[in-house]
Amino acid sequence: MTLSVLEKLNVWTEALAYTKEVFDYTLSLKRVTTPFYIDELRKASLEVPLYVAQGKGAYSSHEFSERLSRAREALYKTITIIKTCELIEGTSPPNLTLLSEQSTKLAARISALLYAVNQRSTRNQSQPPSGGGVAIARHKKEKGAS
Repeated sequence: MTLSVLEKLNVWTEALAYTKEVFDYTLSLKRVTTPFYIDELRKASLEVPLYVAQGKGAYSSHEFSERLSRAREALYKTITIIKTCELIEGTSPPNLTLLSEQSTKLAARISALLYAVNQRSTRNQSQPPSGGGVAIARHKKEKGAS
């Protein structure tokens, strides 16, 4: 898989932009917030585009779906840590509104892609194998006639 394949995946590029915003947000935090929260926040935000990329490189729709679910989980973890930092800090940094809007938009995009992947997977599973079932039935019929 090449980089251009990932760049065409809008969710991945949006997740990268989101990760950068989270990293910028961590720079605005005061020292009241422990380095542990800052590190966890950075790790969780970085997991979002990483899981999307892993899913895109998966061999099956099921694996892609699992990775997208993990990306969404990492996003919700990021949002929770941001809210925790906000409580610890006692104030809302100016870029928190933008970050909140990006979180909501990204969660919706990941969920939509996850839904589409699951629908495609379900549709593929409900269709009979092309040609194989007919050939087997014909073979059984011919075998029974002789």
